[in-house]
Amino acid sequence: MTVKDLIVRHEGCKRWRYQDTDGHWTVGVGHNLDADPLDPDLYETDGSLSATTIDEILDEDIALATTAVRQLTDPWYLNLSPARQAVLVDMAFTMGGAGLQTFQVFLGCVSAGNFTAAADAMLASKWATDEAPARAQEDAMMMRTGAWPA
Repeated sequence: MTVKDLIVRHEGCKRWRYQDTDGHWTVGVGHNLDADPLDPDLYETDGSLSATTIDEILDEDIALATTAVRQLTDPWYLNLSPARQAVLVDMAFTMGGAGLQTFQVFLGCVSAGNFTAAADAMLASKWATDEAPARAQEDAMMMRTGAWPA
């Protein structure tokens, strides 16, 4: 599994724009059109996005999330297992770097290598209880174990 696989698993993929649970216009794999509108030329004549375009947008969005994570966590991010790195990128993907930055207890636990406490901090958040409980459960398991889900 890769971080890209994980994000697709959590976000799903839709070729046509839709309103997400927060009312934001979204397309592809969780691309927020309100925050980052797309060039109209990217759309097909039926108003959808091609699989290739969705994949390119997703790669760009993951790169932005990864950059945000690296800015918050350097230098210790590189010492994490790939699955734990993916958790941080997945969280930044869904809530932005600014949202991830509010998880100070969680980030402190991860930086100290206390992955059980980090997972507990994730699960104690509003994000885990109200906003994305299934995603948070899976990310917390990955943070605890350092392993990808089955």
